[in-house]
Amino acid sequence: MADGAPLVTVGIPTYDREWSLPRVLDSLLALDYDKRSMRLCFVDNCSTDGTMGMVEEFNRVHGPRYESVVVTSSRSNIPKARNTIVEMAKGTEYVFFMDSDIVAPADALKRLLECFQRDARVGMAALPCDNRNARRRAGVLFRAFAVPLGPHEAYKVATCCTLVSR
Repeated sequence: MADGAPLVTVGIPTYDREWSLPRVLDSLLALDYDKRSMRLCFVDNCSTDGTMGMVEEFNRVHGPRYESVVVTSSRSNIPKARNTIVEMAKGTEYVFFMDSDIVAPADALKRLLECFQRDARVGMAALPCDNRNARRRAGVLFRAFAVPLGPHEAYKVATCCTLVSR
């Protein structure tokens, strides 16, 4: 852990995301958080496009900046991939789930961590996705987040940009 920042595992399940991964990886690099306090975990569902090559190149070029980078490929679905990420997160304080078609705001981790600092009852904090930017309608990545101030009740949570306490 560097500079007192909690160690966070950033988990990204992937499958045939060559179309979105460059922007997702750029947003990962842009996160305003100490890279030495981030463990990156990519779980790929045996992509048939250039996804794994992009992840491996990202690891080669940027991996040394992070606490560690773990890349695995196995037949899975999203829940199984997320469970794999939780297993890889052992020893970290939080798991930040980020989907492979999400461009997270640079301050996402800091804003979500503040939720845990403000209220000890918080076990999960998420930035809600704005459906107006859904791929099916706009053909682009999710990128807009409507974030209310303070804690709010939620009847459902999209795990596309979610921080969970271990």
